[in-house]
Amino acid sequence: MGDILRIIAEGIIVVLSAIGITEIIRCIILFFVRVRTKGDYSYIVLPLGKNCEDAEQRIRAAAARVKWSDSGGAQTIICLDCGMDDETRTVCEKIADDYSMVTVLSREEFERASFT
Repeated sequence: MGDILRIIAEGIIVVLSAIGITEIIRCIILFFVRVRTKGDYSYIVLPLGKNCEDAEQRIRAAAARVKWSDSGGAQTIICLDCGMDDETRTVCEKIADDYSMVTVLSREEFERASFT
Protein backbone atom coordinates (compact mmCIF):
# COMPACT_ATOMS: atom_id res chain seq x y z
CA MET A 1 0.00 0.00 0.00
CA GLY A 2 2.85 2.37 0.86
CA ASP A 3 4.51 1.83 -2.54
CA ILE A 4 1.30 2.74 -4.40
CA LEU A 5 0.94 5.99 -2.44
CA ARG A 6 4.59 6.84 -3.06
CA ILE A 7 4.15 6.24 -6.81
CA ILE A 8 1.00 8.39 -6.88
CA ALA A 9 2.75 11.18 -4.94
CA GLU A 10 5.76 11.06 -7.26
CA GLY A 11 3.45 11.16 -10.28
CA ILE A 12 1.68 14.23 -8.91
CA ILE A 13 5.03 15.90 -8.24
CA VAL A 14 6.21 15.17 -11.78
CA VAL A 15 3.01 16.60 -13.31
CA LEU A 16 3.10 19.74 -11.17
CA SER A 17 6.81 20.21 -11.92
CA ALA A 18 6.14 19.98 -15.65
CA ILE A 19 3.35 22.55 -15.35
CA GLY A 20 5.62 24.86 -13.34
CA ILE A 21 8.50 24.59 -15.82
CA THR A 22 6.11 25.26 -18.70
CA GLU A 23 4.78 28.36 -16.91
CA ILE A 24 8.30 29.67 -16.26
CA ILE A 25 9.23 29.20 -19.93
CA ARG A 26 6.01 30.95 -21.02
CA CYS A 27 6.72 33.91 -18.72
CA ILE A 28 10.26 34.24 -20.07
CA ILE A 29 9.04 34.14 -23.68
CA LEU A 30 6.30 36.70 -22.99
CA PHE A 31 8.86 38.98 -21.33
CA PHE A 32 11.01 39.06 -24.46
CA VAL A 33 8.24 39.28 -27.08
CA ARG A 34 5.91 41.74 -25.37
CA VAL A 35 5.18 45.03 -27.05
CA ARG A 36 6.73 47.91 -25.14
CA THR A 37 4.60 51.02 -25.55
CA LYS A 38 5.23 52.84 -22.29
CA GLY A 39 2.96 55.84 -21.96
CA ASP A 40 1.03 55.01 -25.10
CA TYR A 41 -2.48 53.75 -25.50
CA SER A 42 -3.44 50.65 -27.37
CA TYR A 43 -6.88 49.54 -28.46
CA ILE A 44 -8.32 46.21 -29.44
CA VAL A 45 -11.50 46.64 -31.48
CA LEU A 46 -13.85 43.65 -31.63
CA PRO A 47 -16.61 44.18 -34.21
CA LEU A 48 -19.58 42.13 -33.03
CA GLY A 49 -22.67 41.62 -35.15
CA LYS A 50 -26.04 39.95 -34.90
CA ASN A 51 -26.18 36.53 -33.18
CA CYS A 52 -22.49 36.55 -32.28
CA GLU A 53 -22.54 33.35 -30.22
CA ASP A 54 -18.84 33.48 -29.32
CA ALA A 55 -18.89 37.12 -28.17
CA GLU A 56 -18.15 36.27 -24.54
CA GLN A 57 -15.27 33.99 -25.48
CA ARG A 58 -13.76 36.60 -27.83
CA ILE A 59 -14.00 39.40 -25.26
CA ARG A 60 -12.62 37.33 -22.38
CA ALA A 61 -9.76 36.07 -24.59
CA ALA A 62 -8.89 39.66 -25.52
CA ALA A 63 -9.06 40.68 -21.85
CA ALA A 64 -6.74 37.83 -20.88
CA ARG A 65 -4.31 38.86 -23.61
CA VAL A 66 -4.35 42.46 -22.38
CA LYS A 67 -3.71 41.34 -18.80
CA TRP A 68 -0.79 39.13 -19.80
CA SER A 69 0.79 41.52 -22.29
CA ASP A 70 1.87 44.07 -19.66
CA SER A 71 2.87 46.67 -22.24
CA GLY A 72 3.05 49.47 -19.69
CA GLY A 73 0.50 51.72 -21.39
CA ALA A 74 -3.24 51.97 -21.04
CA GLN A 75 -5.09 49.32 -22.98
CA THR A 76 -8.75 49.29 -23.93
CA ILE A 77 -10.93 46.66 -25.56
CA ILE A 78 -13.73 48.18 -27.62
CA CYS A 79 -16.74 46.00 -28.38
CA LEU A 80 -18.02 47.65 -31.55
CA ASP A 81 -21.76 47.24 -32.08
CA CYS A 82 -22.11 46.19 -35.72
CA GLY A 83 -25.78 45.30 -35.46
CA MET A 84 -25.68 43.33 -32.20
CA ASP A 85 -28.87 41.72 -31.03
CA ASP A 86 -30.10 42.40 -27.47
CA GLU A 87 -28.59 39.19 -26.08
CA THR A 88 -25.11 39.92 -27.46
CA ARG A 89 -25.24 43.51 -26.20
CA THR A 90 -26.29 42.31 -22.72
CA VAL A 91 -23.34 39.88 -22.66
CA CYS A 92 -20.95 42.65 -23.71
CA GLU A 93 -22.26 45.04 -21.09
CA LYS A 94 -21.99 42.42 -18.33
CA ILE A 95 -18.39 41.69 -19.29
CA ALA A 96 -17.68 45.44 -19.41
CA ASP A 97 -18.90 45.59 -15.81
CA ASP A 98 -16.43 42.82 -14.89
CA TYR A 99 -13.43 44.30 -16.72
CA SER A 100 -12.64 48.01 -16.52
CA MET A 101 -10.68 47.83 -19.79
CA VAL A 102 -13.76 46.77 -21.82
CA THR A 103 -16.04 49.38 -23.40
CA VAL A 104 -19.13 48.86 -25.56
CA LEU A 105 -19.60 51.46 -28.32
CA SER A 106 -22.05 51.85 -31.15
CA ARG A 107 -20.72 52.76 -34.59
CA GLU A 108 -21.78 56.37 -34.09
CA GLU A 109 -20.04 56.60 -30.71
CA PHE A 110 -16.94 54.98 -32.21
CA GLU A 111 -16.84 57.47 -35.09
CA ARG A 112 -17.18 60.41 -32.68
CA ALA A 113 -14.62 59.08 -30.21
CA SER A 114 -11.22 60.67 -30.01
CA PHE A 115 -8.47 58.10 -29.51
CA THR A 116 -5.61 60.41 -28.70
